[in-house]
Formats: sequence, C-alpha cells, structure tokens
Amino acid sequence: MHELPPQADGSRAELVARYSFECLVYIEFHPCDCGSSGAMDVRIARQGECNVAIYESSCGGCRRSRRFDFIIGDEHEARSTIVDAGQWLLVAERIAKQLPADLQLLSGEERRWARVELERAIIALEEALKFVPVDKDRVPFDALFSERGKSLHGEEAGRFRKPRIQAILAVYRDSLERLSRSQ
Repeated sequence: MHELPPQADGSRAELVARYSFECLVYIEFHPCDCGSSGAMDVRIARQGECNVAIYESSCGGCRRSRRFDFIIGDEHEARSTIVDAGQWLLVAERIAKQLPADLQLLSGEERRWARVELERAIIALEEALKFVPVDKDRVPFDALFSERGKSLHGEEAGRFRKPRIQAILAVYRDSLERLSRSQ
C-alpha cells in the first residue's frame, strides 16, 4: 500500500480521496521510482468500515509492482488532503496545453475528448480555489504541502491569486459551453 510520508509523530497518514479524479491526480504526482507511470487497474474493496479504491499495476518501465489504496472519503469535504493547490494548478495547465487553440476545428470524437479534458481542468481549478481562505485573495504558502506546489509558488506566486484562478476558470467554462453548443 502506498501511503503518505510519516508525520511528525512517526505515524503514517492514510490516503483519503473524495473521488476517482483525485486518486488519479495523486498517482500522477507519484510515479514509480524509475520515473515511469502508466495505466492502473482499479477495484473497490471493503476494509473494516471503509470502502477503499485500490489502484494496481506493474510499472511499464521496471516491472515493479505498484499499488495505491485510497480510503473513499466524503465527496463534500472542503478540500483535498492528498493533492494541494499547486498540484491542481499544474494539472489544469497540463490539460489546457493538450487542447488545440481552436476547439471548433475538432471532429466528433475529438470534441468528446476535449469536453472531458475541459471538465477535468475546470475541476482542478475549482479544487485549487478551495485552498483560498474566505478572507484572503490567494492560496497561502502554508496551505501547500507538496514539494511541487511549494516550488510552483516560489517560481510564480501570482498563479495562486484567486482573481487569476477565477479568470482562467471563466475561460475554461466558456470554452466548454461553446464546445457543448456546437455539438
């Protein structure tokens, strides 16, 4: 079972995810030690009082066995405890870079793919916004718990400003709406 690093008291925290996309994002940021990543099989199991999503595969690079066990938490939880705002921003950016500038030029199957990807980018930005305290206009640095999130903040702290995230989110929502109307 892949777990979070030990906490200050030496105990290990469990991976709690609210939905499958959150699991996939966590896995994306935790490739195999050899650097490879790839598709994983998933199954749901019952462990004690909890439902657990188990993602397993053999690494495509080194053939090492990989496994992540996620306790399925309440999807209405305020924010992720396993993926921070910086990671969500990076996922949204990665998705956006995959999409062509003019979505109207896509064929039927490509449009369906683009819709799913835009929906995921929107979810990622909405998740990042959950890290902005009600009385603030940005994600505070101390809310970041991943090295990638902290590094991104150090490189460009402005990316964590609520108005900037909201502006990008509005563009993605508008693109999704236009894409949906044209089908």
